Amino acid sequence: MKDLAYRAVPVVTVLPAPSVSLAGVIARLASDNKPYWCDGTQWVDLSASGGGSLSSASAALAADVSLTTSNQWYDGPGVSLAAGTWLVAATITQVRAATTAEPIYGRISTGTVHYASTQMYHASVNGTGVTLSLNALITLAATTSIKCQCATSAGNTNSRMKAALTANGSGNNATMITALKVG
Repeated sequence: MKDLAYRAVPVVTVLPAPSVSLAGVIARLASDNKPYWCDGTQWVDLSASGGGSLSSASAALAADVSLTTSNQWYDGPGVSLAAGTWLVAATITQVRAATTAEPIYGRISTGTVHYASTQMYHASVNGTGVTLSLNALITLAATTSIKCQCATSAGNTNSRMKAALTANGSGNNATMITALKVG
């Protein structure tokens, strides 16, 4: 039968060398007051797993960007992310005030390294918009700027990456990028 009684976790000034005989032992280190668990090969900081605070970053397009040149990538909002693993999501809203049909392209990128891309066909209807949604799990070795980008195959001043919706807008949040640090 298992012993279900509460036990005080021993407080130590130095964690002993991990070993198979210590596998499963939990100790609290006096210098940082954190609990550690020995898996037999290393001591694992139990306060670092679960809970804790999350890091996030987000940015929204401040003003519309005209997509004047066909097949050229135009920068949308970007964020600077520290080293680690990030879940990055981007939404790009594009509106065309003309009746020319066109494919619209979007990506999450540094400008040279591309993490996610998508495309959508924009029908030949004046004043309509399309929304591209992208997600990527990105592992960075150093602080890096990540941005969303948009391109069209039929560039002109009537094709725009939008900061706000054209009708019923609720602020500049139609094109944005958000990152959540997950590791």
